[in-house]
Amino acid sequence: MVMLAQRPLAAVFIVACLFAGCGDPCNDLSKKVCKCKPTQVEQQACTQTIDTSSRPGASDAEKDHCSELLDTCTCDALKKGDLAACGLAEESDPAG
Repeated sequence: MVMLAQRPLAAVFIVACLFAGCGDPCNDLSKKVCKCKPTQVEQQACTQTIDTSSRPGASDAEKDHCSELLDTCTCDALKKGDLAACGLAEESDPAG
């Protein structure tokens, strides 16, 4: 009976995390880009690469930047070649 009582609490926590952003926004952004791959096989391979890659955690500034990009990053933007919408283009250096 205890397990039944815990399931609704777990579901509430998961839903709250989705809306509150409990995940890493940079990881979420990477997975969003993966969903734009043309085939399901490519999407799964891309997501698996993200899940298995070992990289240091993003700084707060990087997480903030990724959060902003989550709003602009769409498959349509990538199809149009707007790589910057997903943070995939190098920023040009105005100094030179």
